[in-house]
Amino acid sequence: MATARERKGVSVVSNLLSGNIGNINKKTDNKDIETSNNIKKIKNEILNGYRFSFDIDNETEQFLKEQTFKLHSVNNKMNTELGKIFKETQDLLAKNRYGCFRAWFEELGFKKDSVYRYIGRYNLIVALGDSKKVEIVEALPIKLAYEISKEDCSIELRDKVLNGEIKTLQEFMEAKKLQISHIEEAVIIE
Repeated sequence: MATARERKGVSVVSNLLSGNIGNINKKTDNKDIETSNNIKKIKNEILNGYRFSFDIDNETEQFLKEQTFKLHSVNNKMNTELGKIFKETQDLLAKNRYGCFRAWFEELGFKKDSVYRYIGRYNLIVALGDSKKVEIVEALPIKLAYEISKEDCSIELRDKVLNGEIKTLQEFMEAKKLQISHIEEAVIIE
């Protein structure tokens, strides 16, 4: 049987743990809300790229917008799967030293640049590991996702995209030019 002192110690530890779990739940809920807001922003940016200027009622327009976003989402998930397939194939063929990876995907009708963009985007998704960030990457316009998955993309720019500070490819390219000009200025000053 536990002494009063041992029961009090267990009680203190229990209270600390339950308080920490409560804090973790609050932080998780806040991140879920933040991720949801980022995805809504991305969805709006994607839909703003389309002009539904045909003569339709509001309900039909909203339906078409939802369908457009669904197509976008399915396409992005397909690109992730393609990246996974190409990466797995590349890894297996490299390990066995067959040297036929490029010949294989070209036989299937894929171009080298496309395949390596799929692989780069997939590598980014794997590297992120965080399912919320993966959702954000998969919701991004595909060209923007390709840009942030390039090896020469700075972590700062990638984080700005993932945090929703940069939402379009145009904003990204402007920020990248600005960043490059700052780097060039720093090199000149040195």
